[in-house]
Amino acid sequence: MKFHSIWNPLLKAMIFGLVAYIIYRHIILRANFEELYLSFISSISTSKPIFLIAAILLMPLNWFLESLKWRKLMLSAGPISKILAYKTIFSGISLGIITPQRLGEYGGRLLTIPAEKNWLSILSTLAGSISQNIVTLGIGIIGLSLLSMHTQILNNLLLFPILIAIIVFLSAGVYLFLNVDFVAAILSKLQVKKYFLKFQKQYHEFRLIPRAHLAQVLFLSLLRYMIYSSQYMLLIYFLGWNIEWNIMLAGISTIFLIQSGIPIPPFLGVLARGEIGIVIWSLFEVNELSILTLTFLIWVLNLVVPALLGLIVIFNVNIIAALGYSENDKT
Repeated sequence: MKFHSIWNPLLKAMIFGLVAYIIYRHIILRANFEELYLSFISSISTSKPIFLIAAILLMPLNWFLESLKWRKLMLSAGPISKILAYKTIFSGISLGIITPQRLGEYGGRLLTIPAEKNWLSILSTLAGSISQNIVTLGIGIIGLSLLSMHTQILNNLLLFPILIAIIVFLSAGVYLFLNVDFVAAILSKLQVKKYFLKFQKQYHEFRLIPRAHLAQVLFLSLLRYMIYSSQYMLLIYFLGWNIEWNIMLAGISTIFLIQSGIPIPPFLGVLARGEIGIVIWSLFEVNELSILTLTFLIWVLNLVVPALLGLIVIFNVNIIAALGYSENDKT
């Protein structure tokens, strides 16, 4: 019996089952789902739904910017259509939603491209993630500083070393991102080159990406940050919170900073994010139920919806072939 005939449907069923379980666990099984639903309905009737509509309309723009980042980083793979890029992003989110820190995105983005470009896709996904984290760290430093000045969430003795550590990591990240050859030199000195012979050619192709393109990727990451920060703000206005816009931005950037540094298991994803939100927004006497409603809405808009679209993509690809196995492979 062919390898494909067994493992393709099995892997697809496993992915579907895990995604469905994560969504079911966070929506149907959560103890306060009815309260969250009533809070949402109340906000629709008592505030301006236009804020919710605007947040929803920003979803495609968020996906477009991420797909554009990936296309620029996959430059050496030749022209990549917008449709293929969208499929790649969605399938990545589907696998990302079921893994800690969305590490499954690396595997999910392999499913829509030729197997010989797998390592190039992994490197491109890694570079895109690094660029996004650079932006998150940079803006997070400012946000944490402003939030500490207004709320004393951290005393100066603790805040100062944290900021120094973030600045050091940020500076190193920017340098390494824009100087890929330096990474190659490190790998060579560590004598790990022999372990990477399979993707050595694709790594060389990745090194050929112009620095100007990498700078553009950083800029696109900044635009993405602005988009999902705007979604967050719009949903805050939708829920009727009374917080000054500058403090709101400081709180949002601090939450993103904390989330980027904590490995969150998939089965705790939205719950852990809700707890982080409670820590920050309770400083401004925001109702806990409203905070959890906000976190839930962000999770649905930016992860659940694209993950469901990604499942459609995954069910129409040959997973085994995408991973580089031949049609003639046997079990």
